[in-house]
Amino acid sequence: MSVGPRALHLFASAATAGVILACMESPSMADTPSPPIRLTVDRHDGLVDVTLVGQEISKDRYHYVLEVTGASRSRLAANYVGTRERQIVNRTRFPDKAPWTLSFRITDAEDRLVYSRDIRDH
Repeated sequence: MSVGPRALHLFASAATAGVILACMESPSMADTPSPPIRLTVDRHDGLVDVTLVGQEISKDRYHYVLEVTGASRSRLAANYVGTRERQIVNRTRFPDKAPWTLSFRITDAEDRLVYSRDIRDH
């Protein structure tokens, strides 16, 4: 596979900025529908910013858990009901001090797992 100079520049720019988009699809996720809440992670200036954005355009109810473990433990559990527009559901920030793990789970109203993602500090 050949990568052109523009792709290398874009990759280098993203790596330099220290941006990780946790919602990017991997080949194994290509057939999975988009989750009702999108998770993005941005690492910069010794901090990790986590943003949850509601995507669901229905009135379905979801329960989500966002947990960060490392030097300390933080856990957020809440419900989300889809709306007509995208909206920021939650933002959180923590120090980027290894090791840490971020776990994100979404279940539907019947407690069935809809989406799951684990992100580690490396």
